[in-house]
Amino acid sequence: MNRVKEIFTGAFLILLFSGYAMAGETIGLAPLFGLSKSLSGTYNTGQKSTDILQPGVLYGLSFSRDISPHYWIEVQGIYTALYFKKEARPNTQRKQVFVVPSLIFSNNIQWNVGPAGLYLPLGVGIYFWKYSIDGPNSDAVQYEGEKLKKMSPGFSTGLGLSVQLNRHFSVFADGRYHYILCKDKFFFGEKFSEQGLFFGTTGIRFLF
Repeated sequence: MNRVKEIFTGAFLILLFSGYAMAGETIGLAPLFGLSKSLSGTYNTGQKSTDILQPGVLYGLSFSRDISPHYWIEVQGIYTALYFKKEARPNTQRKQVFVVPSLIFSNNIQWNVGPAGLYLPLGVGIYFWKYSIDGPNSDAVQYEGEKLKKMSPGFSTGLGLSVQLNRHFSVFADGRYHYILCKDKFFFGEKFSEQGLFFGTTGIRFLF
């Protein structure tokens, strides 16, 4: 949980300092809720991640700042955990899980029609991923003496829809593909690859 607190605090500080550096009138704060799903990648056994991981629950916080009617910046702190399917667990008595806390910075391009806006997020991020032995807070799985955990960079993009209800609130929903550059043949073996995840979120954005 300390890692999650650090990510959310980092997201807020990054946006705070970027806000002073760039002109903009509206600041947004949004709790994030949604689902995550594996879309690509292989585990160190050679199994496809889509075959062994269940969809997960996602939550986090989004801090944003409007730069113009068609461009806004955003920092997200996100936490999600994707449990292994029962038939894919090495030990069925344990709940092995892929844990992915992340800190994501996005430049969002928006097209508006009345109160509605369609936006394209283009993001880079840091992903503090780990494969845990038995639940999110357990020790990392080991592969030939090395823990299956790392801080990796990544990229994201997708599509979102936002509807402004009034000057203080808007509702939104978006889906983003995250490509995590976590492959490391030396530490994790030849079969372990980059991981692709889908994050779908929705919520209410508070505008200040």
